[in-house]
Amino acid sequence: TLAGAHLLADVTGYVTDESAAVDTSGLFVPLEPGRVFDTRPAEPGNGPKGFVAPEASITVQTAGVAGVPDDAAAVVLNVTATEAPTGFITAWPTGSDFPLASTLNPQGGADTRANGAILPIGAGGGIDFYAFSGAHLLADTTGYFLG
Repeated sequence: TLAGAHLLADVTGYVTDESAAVDTSGLFVPLEPGRVFDTRPAEPGNGPKGFVAPEASITVQTAGVAGVPDDAAAVVLNVTATEAPTGFITAWPTGSDFPLASTLNPQGGADTRANGAILPIGAGGGIDFYAFSGAHLLADTTGYFLG
């Protein structure tokens, strides 16, 4: 027998066709992978250092780091949580409202888990990260979108 399920989808972008105006806005620019930040004190990387406490947020400078230009509109990140208990990590553009969607969902113990994310860059070139149950966080970029 087949069982039903509730489904949920988040739209992260769209692709235009030849009827769209010629413009570089939204153009994806790939990069060699580069570390944007790493909260682990013993690891190299920009951004705040130290374990992100449960129910705490950090702001990470993303524009102007790891090849992402200051005027980028959004960035493609591989976000990783490590030493993370069961919970969730949410990322969103600095200066915007906290979203009702998770970016990453660690699954208990001292889990290390990664997930790809396309995130708009917010005020001052930052992205905020919230750790519901606490975690060390790091992110690598593989590209950005022009504004």
